[in-house]
Amino acid sequence: MTYKGKIVDDEAGNPISDVKIIVDHKYQSITKSTVNAQGEFRIETSPEASILFEHTKSDGSKLVRFCTPKVLAQMNPDNMVIELIPYIDIKTAATEADVYEVVENMPEFPNGGMTALMKYLSDNIRYPEAAHKAGIQGRVTVQFVVGKDGSIGNVSILRGVNADLDAEAIRVISSMPKWKPGTQKGEPVKVKYTVPVMFRLAPEPVEKIDETTVVGYHTPVAGEVYDVVDKMPEFPGGMTGLMQYLSKNIRYPAEAQTKGIQGRVTVAVIINTEGKAVNASIVRSVDPSLDAEALRVAGTMPDWVPGTKDGKPVNVKYTFPVTFRLQ
Repeated sequence: MTYKGKIVDDEAGNPISDVKIIVDHKYQSITKSTVNAQGEFRIETSPEASILFEHTKSDGSKLVRFCTPKVLAQMNPDNMVIELIPYIDIKTAATEADVYEVVENMPEFPNGGMTALMKYLSDNIRYPEAAHKAGIQGRVTVQFVVGKDGSIGNVSILRGVNADLDAEAIRVISSMPKWKPGTQKGEPVKVKYTVPVMFRLAPEPVEKIDETTVVGYHTPVAGEVYDVVDKMPEFPGGMTGLMQYLSKNIRYPAEAQTKGIQGRVTVAVIINTEGKAVNASIVRSVDPSLDAEALRVAGTMPDWVPGTKDGKPVNVKYTFPVTFRLQ
């Protein structure tokens, strides 16, 4: 498939020449692209390829446009006009003073919390046709901000799988109804929240535990391990209780404190049928000393209420953030 046209900014329609053209990894070897000084481009690639247009301005900010095959099919391939828009990163969209990572009462999806959220995702995900045909599946990790009014904003991908799956995850998360906002000292505040969006091809009913995690301690687990079940595991006191437990038990590593290292470590555990948290592993690393402390705390948690499927306790993989912040 050949695409031809012009790349411009969305404000004044001025041509942009210094543009990166990025396609899905699987199609890179068959793709050819050029952009001249007038912003005119030519791309030869698969009709099933998604295309990202990216321009970095002199101040470091970016202009982008992401086009899925469906979007591209709606354009005239011989006379396309690609308007680049500002890319807003969650890290620059709001300051740490504006957005919390952990609060006294975490935000909650309406009418059922985590269980209702998993059902919403299951009911509303539309498997992208190109990804389905290519047999692509996996877990897309999405981050967003729950506003003071419960609205969803600043949706971004923390861990992607494929351009089409990533785009669908952003669509379904952006379309969520308003949440019950998080509160700090009795006042509603903006809170970052991270959710996994699962794309799984039939007929596999479950996904095995990812064996490529960075570090972890292994305990044999009898039976299947699920990502989503009818009733998810629950820490004593719920999400609020978990955040309070982490806050009280984290010991800031002296080395990291001296070096001024801080950040959020994402930890995965298996809550087994007895409610015990086992096989803690790092999904997203910050620093070896912080990772080790996060694993230590995860490994000393009290028993949870186990997750259930069809009314029976099952093993469930559960992911949560451990935040290290210097005063």
